[in-house]
Amino acid sequence: MTAKETPDIAGSAPAPTPSFDAEAIDPLQVAVLLELWTAWQASPRQPWSLAKLAKRVGVPMSVLRRALTQLDSSGLVALSAPEAARATAALSATGCELCAQLLQT
Repeated sequence: MTAKETPDIAGSAPAPTPSFDAEAIDPLQVAVLLELWTAWQASPRQPWSLAKLAKRVGVPMSVLRRALTQLDSSGLVALSAPEAARATAALSATGCELCAQLLQT
């Protein structure tokens, strides 16, 4: 049995375990999700300003907006007024579920 296989419940045939390509995960998107998860835990349903989020993540606003656009497209983040100067971001319900599963909280 290889490292990526686990025995079937019946014990007859190994079933593959879920795996992911670590290189396919954008570290910036992970950092943004973690900051939004921290924000959600502190005050649920309270979005963060993009300026605050950029400062916490430590990236320029243009880089943050690009990452948030990708996360918004995947349904993990909800952006409000993305083109406005006072735009905000928060985890979507799907994003909350994903973070809860990944961080097992």
